Amino acid sequence: MEAGAARGRVELLDLWRSACVVIMVLYHAVYDLAMFGALDIEVFDSLPLRALRYVVAGSFILISGAVSRWSRSLARRGLVVLCAACVVGAVTAMAGMPVRFGILHLVGVSMLIGAALGARARHANGARVPVFCMLSHFAMLRLCSEVMTRLKWLYPLGFKYAGFFSADYYPLLPWLPVFFFGVWLGGVIERNAHRPLLARRWPPWMTFAGRHSLIIYLAHQPVLYGLCLMLLGRA
Repeated sequence: MEAGAARGRVELLDLWRSACVVIMVLYHAVYDLAMFGALDIEVFDSLPLRALRYVVAGSFILISGAVSRWSRSLARRGLVVLCAACVVGAVTAMAGMPVRFGILHLVGVSMLIGAALGARARHANGARVPVFCMLSHFAMLRLCSEVMTRLKWLYPLGFKYAGFFSADYYPLLPWLPVFFFGVWLGGVIERNAHRPLLARRWPPWMTFAGRHSLIIYLAHQPVLYGLCLMLLGRA
């Protein structure tokens, strides 16, 4: 295995995640402008943008699963991500746009589940694993969109109750299988780390956002919101 992969840094994954970070920041910048009335908010319900959100979020979750294989302490990393999720939840609740089980909650809990499973998750190989993960994902995506419950504590699993709202919502069902698809993908990368595409080193500026995605995720919306206030003269 190449040294870069052994250290948990596969720069192709950093590059992929950097692209997702840039798209996320641009998307939220446009969204904030729409919330301030500078753009038409209805454009965010269009099929292309819904598909873009799905692909970018799915990429973040998939990559998180892949790189979780190389974490020195996956449980500790999961707790750090969950703490960040709690900060996001508290701030967004005060802003009137609460995040209940957003993407950080999902990734943090998924990491803790992965840590609990240990080697059993990392050693799952074969073509059946990604097939099962994706069939589970799409089946649960449909099921959870149609089922409502009176039990308010089930929303982390994907079952919403009447009146439920979250500005960012990625429940365990259907998204946990995507994380474990990523764990499987990480194994494929480990076995093929010698290949030129996976061993290639990219310019640091191209992978910077991917290597610092959590910090950027936490900071970008307050910065964008402040810029909107200044640009639109509503400070």
